[in-house]
Order: sequence, then structure tokens, then C-alpha cells
Amino acid sequence: MRPCALPCMRIAAVHQFGESDRVGRLRDGRTIKAKYPERRLLGLSQDDRALILETAGGLLDPDAN
Repeated sequence: MRPCALPCMRIAAVHQFGESDRVGRLRDGRTIKAKYPERRLLGLSQDDRALILETAGGLLDPDAN
């Protein structure tokens, strides 16, 4: 699996904020665009972030507890 970085970030932003994007071209060269509905992709609460950091810290340094 290879990282996608900028293209994936752009696609995620289009879906997150409900923007339009080019999805292809017609045979005559005209661009086909689609308008995506706004939808939240992922959100983490402060409690979620704290649990993730605590869990990761425990995995990186199991003797810390």
C-alpha cells in the first residue's frame, strides 16, 4: 500500500466540505463535474484523543506504568 498524501487530502476535503470536483471528461474534451454533499468524515473528541495518546504511550513504553 502506498501513501496518497495530497490527492487523498484534496478528495477528503471535497467530501468533507461539500464541494464540486472534476470526475472525468467527455469524448469531446468537456469536463464532467460532480457536486458532493457535505459530510463529516471523522471527528475525535478530547476524551478520544486522550485515550489514543494514553494507549499509544503505553505501547511505546510499557514500563512507564
